[in-house]
Amino acid sequence: MSSFKRRIPTQTSTLPPATRISAHNGQVLVSTGVPSLDDVLGGGIPVGSLLLLKEDRYTGYAHLLLKYFVTQGIVSGHAVCLASADENPEETVRGLMGVVEGTAAAGAEEEAEEDGEDLGAQLGGAASRRMLGALRRPGLEEDRMKIAWRYEGLPRFSSTLSRGAAPGVVPGLKKGGDTAPQIPYCNVFDLTKRISPSILDSASNRLALLDLSTCTAEGEEGVYAQLLEQVKGLIDEGGFKLSSPVSSTGTRGFLRIAIHSIGSPFWGQGASKAASHALCKFFHGLRALLRDSFAVCVLTMPAHMYGDFHGLHSNPIVRRIEHMCDAVIEIESFAGSPKPVNPLYTSDYHGLFHPRRLPRIGSLVQSSRVPEIELGSLGFKVRRKRFSVETFHLPPEVEDTTARSQDGGDGAKKAKRAGGGTAAGGSAGGSGAGARVSRQIGSVAASKGLGCGSGGGKNPLDF
Repeated sequence: MSSFKRRIPTQTSTLPPATRISAHNGQVLVSTGVPSLDDVLGGGIPVGSLLLLKEDRYTGYAHLLLKYFVTQGIVSGHAVCLASADENPEETVRGLMGVVEGTAAAGAEEEAEEDGEDLGAQLGGAASRRMLGALRRPGLEEDRMKIAWRYEGLPRFSSTLSRGAAPGVVPGLKKGGDTAPQIPYCNVFDLTKRISPSILDSASNRLALLDLSTCTAEGEEGVYAQLLEQVKGLIDEGGFKLSSPVSSTGTRGFLRIAIHSIGSPFWGQGASKAASHALCKFFHGLRALLRDSFAVCVLTMPAHMYGDFHGLHSNPIVRRIEHMCDAVIEIESFAGSPKPVNPLYTSDYHGLFHPRRLPRIGSLVQSSRVPEIELGSLGFKVRRKRFSVETFHLPPEVEDTTARSQDGGDGAKKAKRAGGGTAAGGSAGGSGAGARVSRQIGSVAASKGLGCGSGGGKNPLDF
């Protein structure tokens, strides 16, 4: 009798809903709600990681990305924990953006139509912007600039990092073998709408809203220690640890943690050495909790913590915090820049997007889908309905080039006329310095018998 036995798993391990596995390093990923930001991060946020968004000084773009993250979690069926001391978390949830109903293809088509409308309005009906990865649609043929017939079949290029491919689904099968309807990995959202109250009602048992402005914790660690304990309790009670058994339904839960403006004056910790030590200790503890659970955390940090207005001085505590995070994104808007901004930049973009640190869990290199040469030249724009990260580039200078050519032709004509006038003045014996020099040279040559046709028995053509 053989001593070898076939191992039959008693329980099939399943992934949480609205997740996917990275083809680069095998990590389980979740979406941020912004497809272009997912591409920058390598397809999404790895499970068990920490993403830091460095806020701008005068704008709320980082807060907008945090809302995308929370809304995506609510729609995907994940548990969401929102902590804030600057704003009431309940009001923040009620002000989330709306979800575009329908299939992902319909949402991508709506985004493409919006791009066409914006480009037509900016360029007067001639959409000459080149976009990466966009599909050519016959509906915009009349509004586009006419080009050679041989290029009409080529795809329209876009500087947008992701277009329609991000709202994928997680493949799965039912017990009977039929394909099960899956939750989209990344939904399409509309900034002009608000989230439906029915969606909030259905997700009320999965929401944990922590208003830290009413926190009465005392001591050196203060509110940071209390927040860490509440997060630890949510992970233990919700069964989000890696060692927790799968529920009876066969699906594993997932937790999204969103922290708004950590370390702001509303947290009541000040800028003392003890408060900085407590903040670093909080990040150490939070990262340890995330590594052992099906959870991710996205938090924002106010601008006054990591530098002054002109960026001349930096807080060393912030540099330590950045090393504790798995990914760091800095948002620099043109509206809050202390330096003058070229109007060509502000016509197409709202600011610059700086990936200071990218996830490298399970890999020695970063897994971003954006080429490394383009990571340093990213910009963002907030259209009427959506937020997008794109490759930063300048618009074509068609009118300026035409003006230069006209100015160049007029300048050449003026120079020619000026040169002809000078030569005529010199031959007529003008009163300028050039005329005086030419008369002196002519008198010397005549006195010495030099010059063309001077005689002396030589060829008249010799000098």
